[in-house]
Amino acid sequence: MLKIKNLKTGETITIERDVCHRHPEWVHEQCGTKHESGLQQMLDQIDPEAYVGHGCDSCGIFWEE
Repeated sequence: MLKIKNLKTGETITIERDVCHRHPEWVHEQCGTKHESGLQQMLDQIDPEAYVGHGCDSCGIFWEE
C-alpha cells in the first residue's frame, strides 16, 4: 500500500489510486501537483515495488505492507 508522510508534521496517510478521491492539499504541495489527475499521472510513473524497504522518497512516498 502506498503511503505518504507529511514532511513537516509527520502525519501519514494512504495514497488512494482514484482520480475522484481528494487528497489533502499538503499531498499536492509535496508532490508538485495541482489536482488529483496530476497526482494520479505522477503515481502512474512509479513502481510501488521499488519502494519496499527503501523508506520515503523526496515527496514522502513510501510502501507499507
